[in-house]
Order: sequence, then C-alpha cells, then structure tokens
Amino acid sequence: MKRFALALVAAAAVSGAHAEMGTGLYLGVNGAMNAFAADARVISNSYIGTQKFNLGRHHAGAGLYVGYGISSGCMFYAGEIGYQFANASMNFDSSSLGLAASFEHKNQFNFAFRMGYKFTPATIGYVRLGGDWGKFKLRTNYPSLSDSKSRLSFAPGLGMETAFGRNWVGRLEWAYGLTKEYKRSLTTIGVKLDSIHMNSTKLGIAYKF
Repeated sequence: MKRFALALVAAAAVSGAHAEMGTGLYLGVNGAMNAFAADARVISNSYIGTQKFNLGRHHAGAGLYVGYGISSGCMFYAGEIGYQFANASMNFDSSSLGLAASFEHKNQFNFAFRMGYKFTPATIGYVRLGGDWGKFKLRTNYPSLSDSKSRLSFAPGLGMETAFGRNWVGRLEWAYGLTKEYKRSLTTIGVKLDSIHMNSTKLGIAYKF
C-alpha cells in the first residue's frame, strides 16, 4: 500500500502537466483487504451468565463504483455509488452449550459523497462520507437460531486519487464501516453481536469519460 501511494505521488509529478482531476463521469473497479471484527455473546437459560468471544478475520474482496465528479478551483466534489464483494466471515462456538456458529457479510452496496483538495492539478486528497447497505447472516447448528438481517452501516473514509493521462484515475482509499448490533434469540438460547465493524483498504482504477 505504501508503494502504491508513493507511485501515485510520483506519477502526479511526472504527468501533472498532461493530466487533471476534471469534471465528469467515471467508472472504476477495486481490490480490497477487509478486517472484519465483532464481539459475540452466547446467552442461555441453562448456563449462568454469558460467554463472550472477540472475533476478527481478514479477507480479500473486490468491487466496482460509478460516480460524477466536479472540479471547482482547488476543490473537488463527487457523488458515488458502488457494489462491494466484502467476503467477510467469522466462526465461533460454545462447547458448554453445544453451539457452533458463523457470522457472515458477503455483499454490500455503497453510496458516498467525496470532498477533496487538489495538491496538484492531477492529485487530490479527499474525505469520504457515506454508508454501506448489506445483509448479515448468522448460521448455527440450531436451525431455528440461524437468521439473516439487512443493515445500514455508517462508513466514513479517507483517500487519495491521481489522474494518469486524460482518462485514467488511480485510487488508494481507507474506509471504516460501523454497524448496529445484531441479535437473535430463542426461548432457551440467544446470540448477540455488537461492536461490528470493518476496516477496508482499497486500491482502485477508474476510467473518466
């Protein structure tokens, strides 16, 4: 990631006279590394108290995005929507209760407003304000306890973009998605997940029309 960021700056210095972050529609793809984490609690009427698990897994993902950017002096503004294959999942179990479970978040839709500052005509640093919408799935060996729920996550971020030539734009972006707790319970046993969040570092390239 550090090398890619340095490459963006170097490319801006070399091609700054020929490239610019201008106004227009763009379409891009990205690769991502996602750190998915949560706290899980298993609650049972037959077990005194709760069992707590700190969960965390890293997975690679991919996505695509489309947006419209507006260049205004030294500022850059853009509205954007996209789809991300998050590929996030975690496993946990409670031997005392005979529970084996997994928590998954595979697909999400993204929307964001980006506001950036032009360090050079071809390179911007930006703040991203947006959200992610997708389905979370709880899978367990208790069939009635398994469930899925759709959630909207607040997902701010920071990033940098550099234009290469007239039509190509490279991107390095970090985003943090924070999700509302997830609860599912039966008469005898329940599962609660909170502090659900995902750090994502994305490398992208877009074609500017």
